[in-house]
Amino acid sequence: MSKYKTNPIGICELCNIRPSSQWHHKFSQTKHNKKHYGKLIDEPFNLCRVCMNCHASHANIPHWAKWNESDFRYEANVQNYALPVKMKSCK
Repeated sequence: MSKYKTNPIGICELCNIRPSSQWHHKFSQTKHNKKHYGKLIDEPFNLCRVCMNCHASHANIPHWAKWNESDFRYEANVQNYALPVKMKSCK
């Protein structure tokens, strides 16, 4: 079961100060991405715990917590997930 279905109990992984209250998807959960990758979008390797303050503005999300498709596919492969073919937009 994906940890996305659970509460993000712990400390915010971005500020390391406030309690976390939300999940942040490193590879965005857009409709297009969800259609192509399905439940992989909500797997633990693609999520991090964040507080409401840090998650409110994606402009302040650090680079390590923002993935493009290549980053997502690399980490999924490292974690031994089965992957569909790359999207045409993947570089």
